[in-house]
Amino acid sequence: VTLPCNKSVTVPTIDSCLLRSVADPGGVVINSVADHKYRLYAVNYVLALRAANVSNYLMGALDPDMYKEFVSMGAPAFSLANISMGAQWHATNRHKIRVVLGIIELGFTVLFTDIDVMFVQDPMPFMRRWSHADQLISSDMMELTKRSGSQELEDVQQFRYQHAAPLNVGIMLTRP
Repeated sequence: VTLPCNKSVTVPTIDSCLLRSVADPGGVVINSVADHKYRLYAVNYVLALRAANVSNYLMGALDPDMYKEFVSMGAPAFSLANISMGAQWHATNRHKIRVVLGIIELGFTVLFTDIDVMFVQDPMPFMRRWSHADQLISSDMMELTKRSGSQELEDVQQFRYQHAAPLNVGIMLTRP
């Protein structure tokens, strides 16, 4: 049975065939976006995923040069270059949310991370411990509520004591 290649309404350069080609058996895609000025981060990101034996990733290129770079290194990629979003920094952040929405609207789970995140092992065994959660988001908590090396999540009740904006979308797992 051949499944159709449905295009994302939110990000037309993402389709279900592309996602199926990279997703793990549980339908998870690891994603980040970068433009060419963050080329070294992006190359390092891909190389770190490969070194950790992670193959279910898909890179978003914010400009044509970065797309060419991803393709030249054999990294699965899509282009966001023709999707206008406004001022640079704000545009990049809007792209992040659009990409997450584009992937989940096609029925896949996405682990979206900032391009400066470093993987030393596959993050999914850790993330799967909370399979009942629709979304897991990193935080900017200034004080840890769990001891270093703990395999538990931080105490969300402590957020209000830390500062007003504890969430950081630098690492964000979102399920459809």
